Amino acid sequence: MSNNHVLANENRGAEGDPILQPGRFDGGKTDRDVIGRLDTYVTLDPEGVNLVDSAIASPFDERDVTPDILGIGRLRGTREPDLDEKVMKSGRTTRVTNGTVVV
Repeated sequence: MSNNHVLANENRGAEGDPILQPGRFDGGKTDRDVIGRLDTYVTLDPEGVNLVDSAIASPFDERDVTPDILGIGRLRGTREPDLDEKVMKSGRTTRVTNGTVVV
């Protein structure tokens, strides 16, 4: 799981598109760096308020991904979030940022 703007190129992606690591912006090439395919994403509204920016891809080989989140640590599972719960995310540009679940 990552962001729409990362995996789906701000709504321009399509199911099955190649996922590169590193990404194109960081020098990734389709002839050597494809590690998976885009599954789905939540559409972004460029004119409105977006409550999420998310996309899901499937790796070809599970060994190419890790449950570690850069600057945060190992993912320990998933569950439904609680309203007002404190959350964190890690991004290449923004690094680790904090937020609160609002909806």
